[in-house]
Amino acid sequence: METSDIFKREWERVRGERGCPTRLRNIVEMGFEAFQLLVSEGAKKQITEVVESIFSGNIIILKETMPKDFLRNVRQQLHQLGTKTDPEYYKMIEGCPDYHRLIDADVAKNYSFVAIKHSYYFFPWNEDRFNLLSETYKRWSTIKIASGLSSDAYKNNTPKNGIVDRLQVVHYPSGAGRIETHSDPYKIQPIIISGIMSKRGEDYKTGGVYFIDLNDTAIDVEDRLDPGDWIIYAPTVLHGVKTVDEHVVPDWTLSSGRWWFGPFSNASNEVKNRHTGYAVKGF
Repeated sequence: METSDIFKREWERVRGERGCPTRLRNIVEMGFEAFQLLVSEGAKKQITEVVESIFSGNIIILKETMPKDFLRNVRQQLHQLGTKTDPEYYKMIEGCPDYHRLIDADVAKNYSFVAIKHSYYFFPWNEDRFNLLSETYKRWSTIKIASGLSSDAYKNNTPKNGIVDRLQVVHYPSGAGRIETHSDPYKIQPIIISGIMSKRGEDYKTGGVYFIDLNDTAIDVEDRLDPGDWIIYAPTVLHGVKTVDEHVVPDWTLSSGRWWFGPFSNASNEVKNRHTGYAVKGF
């Protein structure tokens, strides 16, 4: 039996036994190479442990998943793109190009939860101008297998197929960038990825990602994160980003702030009644 099939059965089992987790339980750290080996060669007991860990509300920080220098170079190139070209917006329909969009407080009102950010969107049917998709897929394939999917699931889809891969790079500018507490879509994949592209204390001073724990306390995890790390977790575990450098007057033309990226398999805009995330108030 393929490893992905064992993962699929385990995800079906836990989802059938109990509801999705909404709170952080524990933080686990391991190297990406060790996780990759576990996924490719792990025995059923180890696979069960991984699924149980994530579905219990644990987040797993995969250290040194991607090269720091590569990500820093991508940041620089995207910042230049974002300052020299006009922001745009396109729905995920056939022929959708790559684009970037500046989402301020007014634009954020159109989304299911408030997120103040400058986002860059990339799709696998377009030219991989920055080699970001090719580098990401080398690692994303492992997470797809751990999600009970084939290593290239959705990779060759286009919007007419319903589910598509999308890579979003986000710049949370100092003085403004944030996301309110929310739950992400969970029906397509049981694991989501947060890719870290910046370092608190170097690229910005305060704010960053947090998860809501069993005591309804926001647990900051930024001090444990370095550029190149990935966090994997159940989409329904509540999380958000506290305002980055809240004391600073925002200047959207500067590259300072928090940088993040997320590979995600989405329902395209060709799908009616798309399953989306939602805000959770009170945190």
